[in-house]
Amino acid sequence: MLVGINVGVSSINMDLIELIKYIILRAYPFRGMNMNEEMIENHEDLKYQYDNDIADVFEEYMQSHYRRAAKELFVAAVGDLQGQRMLELSCGTGAVTRGLKQISPSASIVGSDISTGIIAKAQKIEAAEPLGIRYLVGDAITQGSVEGGDYDVVVAHCLLCYAKDKTELRSMVKTCYDNLRPGGRLVMAVN
Repeated sequence: MLVGINVGVSSINMDLIELIKYIILRAYPFRGMNMNEEMIENHEDLKYQYDNDIADVFEEYMQSHYRRAAKELFVAAVGDLQGQRMLELSCGTGAVTRGLKQISPSASIVGSDISTGIIAKAQKIEAAEPLGIRYLVGDAITQGSVEGGDYDVVVAHCLLCYAKDKTELRSMVKTCYDNLRPGGRLVMAVN
């Protein structure tokens, strides 16, 4: 499910939080599951798993026919970012980030993820096929403004499904909001 939101208010609208919560509960009721379908208890468990277990497997999965098609649809929905600043939160190994940079080479793009292992994989791919993307380690629940915020577009392709409760969801949305310039665009997918 894809949601696009233009943000032009000075504080987070609680109706927005409720809308996002509704979308997540309807479209992704089994949030926080790992590959063995065991519940991830907290972000440290999730971070450990991604840091140590699955960076290469995750990138392979992102190259599957289904995920490539989903990525291409999402990239098309975000559209042309030429000359704009964009941040992707929970960017994983950068599949969507790279897709957006490929169609918008003049865009300034930053990807952020909680996992040092996943970001290391994204940086390795960037080193092998340079596009000019910067990748940073950061937890979208606590990181606040990334490189000064003020982005034209914030993308949350695979972020909100990791919220385990309303407090984490609110913190994630606040991070999205804190990084947008006034009138900026937030594009999310809940999968």
